[in-house]
Parts: sequence; structure tokens; C-alpha cells
Amino acid sequence: METRLRFAEQQRDALLDKVLTNARVILAGGFEKTGTSLADKVRETAEDALQRLYPRFADADDSRWGKVVERARAGAPDALEVVGHSGNPENHRVCKEILAFVASGKKGRDIRKHFAAPPYGWPQDAIDAALIVLVGSGNLRAVQDGKVLTHKQLDQGNIGVVDFRLESTTVTVQQRLELRKLFQEAGVQTIPNEEANAARDFLEAMKELARRAGGEPPLPAAPNPPLLAKLSALTGNEQLVAIYEDREELSRWRAEWSQRANLIGKRLPRWQTLVKLAEHARALPIAAELAAQIEAVRANRALLNDPDPVPLLMNQLTQALREALQQVREAYADLYRTEREKLEGTEVWKRLTPEQQAKILERQGIAGINEVRVGTEEELLASLEEISLADWATRRDALPRRFSNALEEAAKLLEPKAVRVTLPSATIRTEEELLAWLKEVEGKLREQLSKRPVRV
Repeated sequence: METRLRFAEQQRDALLDKVLTNARVILAGGFEKTGTSLADKVRETAEDALQRLYPRFADADDSRWGKVVERARAGAPDALEVVGHSGNPENHRVCKEILAFVASGKKGRDIRKHFAAPPYGWPQDAIDAALIVLVGSGNLRAVQDGKVLTHKQLDQGNIGVVDFRLESTTVTVQQRLELRKLFQEAGVQTIPNEEANAARDFLEAMKELARRAGGEPPLPAAPNPPLLAKLSALTGNEQLVAIYEDREELSRWRAEWSQRANLIGKRLPRWQTLVKLAEHARALPIAAELAAQIEAVRANRALLNDPDPVPLLMNQLTQALREALQQVREAYADLYRTEREKLEGTEVWKRLTPEQQAKILERQGIAGINEVRVGTEEELLASLEEISLADWATRRDALPRRFSNALEEAAKLLEPKAVRVTLPSATIRTEEELLAWLKEVEGKLREQLSKRPVRV
């Protein structure tokens, strides 16, 4: 009889003691009366001892269990045909005994130990093969570190540390088909008989979709139905059946949340542009009115309302900003042209080459007048981000000083040794006061002229 028994040390010693005892009786001459050979009698005695110690061994007595392991891990639904069983897995004698023992839960190493001991003495291949087959058929649930494993994830290296328990519910073929359809609609690819793994991915996808279907104001709050948490707390077939029972509501949620997420993707960027433009419009007359309306949209989480509240606000805001931006830029341009003409009319400036003039204007930041683009909302915002309304006014006020600095730089370039003399300030009310001031100025200028050229 071909066997692959793995006895515990004490079991093996007990059996050997029994065999040796019988062998001593045989050697004393008792076997000679029957004409039986010593080898046959020892074999007969050993097999009798084995049968009495392991009466259930025959249930798993097959050398092909290793092949069952291979086929079961590959997902073959008929893996037990290798050992001659063609019915439901739970009806095989080995599988039936394992299911009865596992009950509410056992660890793989305890299952192996139990069925390797009397009265079974089953090979480990038989025990492991049965466990993998029963997980694949949905009769057992395998869990390691909180994660449900499929039959493909089980191997003879990890079975010992895996927790097995009976599945309290079964999933029909039709239910699995409906579940795969539900999962695939959500973009979760599902392999037949691996719906448990897909279920976890599906629930995570639903939670992510819920997060994208809402957010901080002005968006509506993200959906957070208790059902998703309830389903996530389940595992195995219980989870699959629960999802199946709620599949219509889950499908409806997925459609609604997808529509909301898509709408958010379209409206939120324009809202963000509106808020940035409103910051640039704070000094405009229309700002207070628009700010109140914008805040109402935010407070009421009304961004997804129908009709869309943003276009009307955006149109009013962009119209006011375009007009204001063009006005401040034109005011800047008018003063720039006036100051530029004054500079170009001076004798000092005329004495410079065009290249010298260009470099001075560049250094003083008055090389030209910045253009603004206001055609689209994005162009308007970009123009304001580059130079705000307040910056245009500040730059306009600085133009006279910058052109004065340019003229001074030109004079210094022509007369490097010339020194600038600042005329004394005074309040002049009479001709005598004027003459006195002129005399003071003349004295300062003559003093400097005796040393170097003077710029005033």
C-alpha cells in the first residue's frame, strides 16, 4: 500500500513498540505452525496496527493530491476529478470532514495537525488541497492579516498561518454574474470566482467617487452613506451577498455621483477664477454687491445648482474689470507719452545715441508701455496677476520721477564728473526774499563750479 504518512514522533514510537512486540512472539515460533513467512507476518501485523491507529486514512489514500493542489490553485473547478471525485467539493469525504472541523474558524496549522493525527493520518497534500478547493468553491473563507485571500493566493507555504472559517452564505452563479456587471460598470475588472477581491476594489472606488462628488463650500458636502461603511465591514460571501442585495441603490449612487463629479470638474475651475478676479476688483464700485452674491453661493454650497450661478457673476465682474484695467492702462499711457516727449526734447537726451537711450530707459523701467490682454477670462486674470489695478496707479505716479532719473543718468553719462546740486527750499513772499534766495543758490553753484561741472 502506497502511503505518504507523516507521523508525530510519539505516534511513530508507539507503533514501532507494537510491531516489535508482535515480532518477538513470531520469532518465538508461533508463526511456524501456519507456514507464514516472517516478512509477511510483520507486514500483516504492521498494517493491522496502522488500520487500528488510523481507521480514516483510506479516505485520503491517494498519491495524486499534489496534482489537486496545482489544479485548485490554477482555478480549475473540477480539481477533485484528479482523485476520482466529480460532484460538489463539499461532498468529498476529506472536504466534508474539514468543513465540520473548521466550523467557526481554525488556523491552517491546527487543521493540518488535527487531520495528520489519529484517526486520520492524512497526508499534508490532501489537507492542503482540500482547503484550497473549498476556498475556491466558496465554502471556506481564508484570511491572513485581515485580508481575504483567494484560492490563487493560497499555497503550501502560507496555509499554516492562514485563518479559515465557514462561509455562512453562498453566492449563486447568477449573483456572481450580476456582481461582475456592477463592478465592471464602476471600472473594476473582475475575474470569475475572484469577486471577493473585486468587491473590496469596488467599495474603495465608490468611496473615492463619493469624495469627488462633493467637497468644501461652495460644493455640496460629499456623500457619505452609512451603507458603504456597513458593506466594507463585511468580508467574503457575506459581503458579496450584501452588495448584491443593494446593487440597484449602489448603481444609482454611482451614476449620480459620477454626474456630480463631472459637473464639479467643469464648474470648479471657473469658480476659482471668479474668486481670484473678485480679489482684483475689491476697489471697484461693483465689488461689494458682487462679493455678497459670491459669498451667498459659497455659504449655500450652491455651485452645482441649476442654473449655474457663476456665469452671471463672471460676466458682471469681467466687464467691470476690463473697463477698469483699460482705463488705468490708458491713464498710464497718456502720462508716459507726455513724460517721454519732455525727455526727448532736452538737449542732453538728444546728444545720446539710440543705444544709450534704450539702455537708460530699460534701467529705469520705462522702456515701453505694457500691453494687456482682456479677451478671455484667463487672459484678463493673467494680465491682472502680472500688473494689478493698484500697481498700474502706482507705476503711473512714479513716471515723472523715473523720467527725471533717466535725464539725470543721461547727463551723468555725458559729464561723468558733474555733481548734482540740490537747490535749497524756501518760502518766498517778497522781492528781497527772492534776491536773498538767489544769492544763496549762486553761492552754492559757484562753490561747486570751482571744483567740477554742476547739474541742477
